[in-house]
Amino acid sequence: MTQKRQRRFSEKEASTSQQTTVIAEGMRVTGRLKGTGNVIISGELESDCEINGSVTLTDTGRCKGTIRATDVMIAGNLNGDVLAEGRIEVSRSALVKGSLAGANIAVAEGAVIEGGMQTTSGIGMNKIEEIKVT
Repeated sequence: MTQKRQRRFSEKEASTSQQTTVIAEGMRVTGRLKGTGNVIISGELESDCEINGSVTLTDTGRCKGTIRATDVMIAGNLNGDVLAEGRIEVSRSALVKGSLAGANIAVAEGAVIEGGMQTTSGIGMNKIEEIKVT
């Protein structure tokens, strides 16, 4: 069953006890990214990620590689798979070429996913309607 609820994309606040790593727009990072904390990708990342924390791929972000993290929010372009222990959120601006697997998956109307989706919690997928805060 599809559930529809209204929310702001990435309304969860980052934990204040964890550091945040930012790959800014205009930056390009290659190699393996591994660690604890939160990661925000607004630039380009050609790497597999193994993060004990959240990974946010913003609408200007591009990632080529597998993302393993606690929670993952996708608004940009991803060419790779996502394996999340918790929640995966896919914004309407997202283009995903790969599979998604997480405890819960929320996909906004308009998002493009070229791959499979699997929920690991048994709850099923949620449909979200994004709202912009001005």
